[in-house]
Amino acid sequence: MDSASEVLATPLFADIGFNADGSLKQTGKQNVKFRHQKVLSFRARPKLDENGKQVLNAAGKPVFDIDPKTGLPFKDAFEEVKEFVRVETKGDTNIKDDVANDMDRRQHYRQYKAFRDGKIPDGNPIENFDFIQPPTCMEMHMHGIHTIEQVATMPDLVCEQMKDQSGFEVRSIAAQWIKLSSPHSLGLRMTQEQSEIIRLRDRVKQLEAGGRGLVQPYGAAPEVPDAPIQTMELTPEQMAKPKRERKV
Repeated sequence: MDSASEVLATPLFADIGFNADGSLKQTGKQNVKFRHQKVLSFRARPKLDENGKQVLNAAGKPVFDIDPKTGLPFKDAFEEVKEFVRVETKGDTNIKDDVANDMDRRQHYRQYKAFRDGKIPDGNPIENFDFIQPPTCMEMHMHGIHTIEQVATMPDLVCEQMKDQSGFEVRSIAAQWIKLSSPHSLGLRMTQEQSEIIRLRDRVKQLEAGGRGLVQPYGAAPEVPDAPIQTMELTPEQMAKPKRERKV
């Protein structure tokens, strides 16, 4: 069995059909993807005794710490990881993207089993990026591409098969996003900004040390010492001379 046949034999592609020219067949089948996602949940705060143990009532049920203002138990927030499912149907704009329940797991058992077996890689889901259109997302899922990291390394053959968008352009944008979002790139930009701040601070100190004071605001006229003002005032000696001999 060749690599293409192996790909098509996976549970994720069980419902996919192809036309004679190799293009995807518009079968109206669903594209299903399970994933893990962190969510913020809340739970009632248990009431503890002086030993830190859960307080129970006469019936043996747990007692909770009650808020006197509302008469309801205090709620404590915590983060947990839940299984989500995204279901897209070609030709239907209604997309289900919610916490997976037992019905979803039974209805889409093959896709769920592939998810639990680790056949869907971890990473940033392509649905989170606006530059990838929904039809293109569906095509990528059918090619086994589910994350932006996979998009950045798509083979040329897959890029050529993209119908709604240029696969090469999407791949280029994805690669740029990964490069700009990498820890090395973020650290480099921060270092450059810090270097610029230090350079400007040193420049101000040099100007102050040179006796020029603080830097003039952009567009402000430089300060020029006032020139001495000439007056017509005469000294007593000049006043004693005849008018024609006076020199100012």
